[in-house]
Amino acid sequence: MIRARRTALRLGAAGGAVALTALLAQTPASGAFTAQTGTGGSAVTAATSFCVAPGPQDLVVTNDSWTDEAAPDTAHGTTPALEVQSGPATNHRTYLRFTLPSAPHDCDLISAQLRLKVSASTPGRTVAVQRADPTQSPQWTAGGLTWNNQPGPVGAAATSAAPAPGAVQTWDVTAQTTVLMTGPNNGLVVKDATEGSAGPITQKYDEQTTPSGSPAVLRLTWG
Repeated sequence: MIRARRTALRLGAAGGAVALTALLAQTPASGAFTAQTGTGGSAVTAATSFCVAPGPQDLVVTNDSWTDEAAPDTAHGTTPALEVQSGPATNHRTYLRFTLPSAPHDCDLISAQLRLKVSASTPGRTVAVQRADPTQSPQWTAGGLTWNNQPGPVGAAATSAAPAPGAVQTWDVTAQTTVLMTGPNNGLVVKDATEGSAGPITQKYDEQTTPSGSPAVLRLTWG
C-alpha cells in the first residue's frame, strides 16, 4: 500500500524565504524522494528506506523458573510464582528466556522493556536484571534449573524499585536485549540488587502457570 505524507519546510533562498511543500509517496520498504524549489536552489531528500513494522511488539516469556540458595538442588519450574529474595544464605533468583525475533526490515531496536506482574513485594526494594551467562552449555531449562547449576549474572544491570502488589514492575533492558539478539541467548536473571541482606526480603511475580496470572512480557519497540 502506498502512503502519502505532506511535509512543509521553509527554506532560505535568494530574495527571501521560500515555502516548500512536498507530497511524498512511500512504499512499504524503500524509495527515495526529493523535493526542490522552482529555482533549484534548495532541496530536501527523504530517507531511502523505511521501517515496515514500527511500534511495540510484546513477547510472552518462553521459559521461566527461579532458584533458591537454601535448597540448592531443588528445581522450581512448576511453582505458581517466580521469586526474588535477599537474605543470609537464602537468596532467590528468577530466570527468564524469551524467543527473540529478527528485526523487521529496515528497523532498529529502539527500546526493550521487561514487564513482570507483582503478586507480593517489599515496595521500594531495588531489583536488578542482568543477562544469564551465555557460555553455559547446555542452556538452563525450567524443569532442570537449580541454584547449583544456574548460570551466573553477567554484564550491566538494569534496576527498578519494586512497586506495591498488583502493579506491573518494569525495567529498561534495551542494552541487555541488544546483546541477546546477537546470541547466544541464555535469557535474563532477575535478582535483588543487594543479595544477602538481613531479612529475608522477598518479591513474588506471576509465573506462566499462575492461575489467572500475567506471565512476564518483553516489550520491544522498533523504529
